[in-house]
Amino acid sequence: MKSVRLLAVLALLAGPGLAVADEEAPKSQRWMLGLTHGPLKIVTVEAPEGRTLTYHYIVLRITNETGLPRDWFPLVKALTDTNRSYVAMGYEHALPDVRAAEGDEDLVAISATKGKIEPGQTLETAAIFGPIDPLYDTVRVQVIGLADPIAIYKVERYEVTVETPGVAYTQTGESGEAEPISQALTIQDIAYVDRNRVVQEALKKAVGEGEVPKPAVQYWEVRERRAYEMVFTRPGDEFGAHDDEILPGGEHWIVVGDVRLERQIKM
Repeated sequence: MKSVRLLAVLALLAGPGLAVADEEAPKSQRWMLGLTHGPLKIVTVEAPEGRTLTYHYIVLRITNETGLPRDWFPLVKALTDTNRSYVAMGYEHALPDVRAAEGDEDLVAISATKGKIEPGQTLETAAIFGPIDPLYDTVRVQVIGLADPIAIYKVERYEVTVETPGVAYTQTGESGEAEPISQALTIQDIAYVDRNRVVQEALKKAVGEGEVPKPAVQYWEVRERRAYEMVFTRPGDEFGAHDDEILPGGEHWIVVGDVRLERQIKM
C-alpha cells in the first residue's frame, strides 16, 4: 500500500506560481483524511449468458486521524488517455470476485462507505470501475472527498486580464452569486502547480514583450474540489490487454473544476 500522508506536506520551492512556505499566512483548520492504496488491478467477472468480463479495480484504505467525525462522500473516477471516463459505482456484483482475488472477505464496495468516518476509523474498500477501454496506455485514478473543500491560501493576483482555458476562478459578487475572475492569479499550494503553469503562460502571452507586473499578495478563503490522483500506465496493445502488467506512473494532489474565492482575509 502506498501512502499520501507525506505528500500532503511537501512543498515545491522553485519557479513562479508554485507552492512556497509563508510564515505570515493565516492558519487554516482544514481537515484531511489519510489514504493508502494498492495497485490498479484486473479481475475476471462472470456475466449473464455465460460470458466473462474483465473489470478494473483498486483497493483503498481511508483513515480518519483528525480527532473528530468527518463526512465521507467519495467520488472515485478513472480517466483514460482515450478520453473515456469511468466512475466506481454500479459494479457491486463483482465484489465477491474482488474479495477472492485480494483474499480479503472484509472488503466493501466504495458506494457502501458513504457517511461519517469516526476518529481512528479505517475504511477498507474496493473502487470497482467495470470494463475499461482496452485501447488505453495511461489511466488516471482520482479520489475526491478526502479533504475539507474550504481552505485558506496565499494568492498572487495580477492586474492583467488573461484567457486560461480549462482553468476557471470565480469570486462572490455583491449579489452573492459567483462571478468569473478574468485577472491572472496563482494560488500557492502544491495542488495548483499545473493550474499556475497555465496562468503564467497566459500571463506572458498577454503582456507580450512587456514586463510582467508584480502581483498583489492576498489571502483568500477558497472553495475547491481537491483530488488525489494516481497515474498508471500499461505497455502493449489492445490484444490480450488484460494480461499486460499495469505499472504505477506517479501520484499527486490536483484541483478539479472551478475554484471559488469566497472572501479575502484581512491581514
